[in-house]
Amino acid sequence: MERGDYRIKVDLHVHTVSSGHAYSTVEECARWAAEKGLEAIAVTDHGPAVPG
Repeated sequence: MERGDYRIKVDLHVHTVSSGHAYSTVEECARWAAEKGLEAIAVTDHGPAVPG
C-alpha cells in the first residue's frame, strides 16, 4: 500500500469479530492484507473482560 513517499508494510492493530465490534474474521483480515500488499498484520482483539 502506498502513501506519498512511504510504503505501508504492516498493520499492527486489527480487530476481528471476536472483539464484538468488528466485522471480519481473521481469515478475511489476512486476505485483505495480502490483497493490499501488506507483509504482516497484528490481530489485537479485546480480552473477555473488555466490553465491545
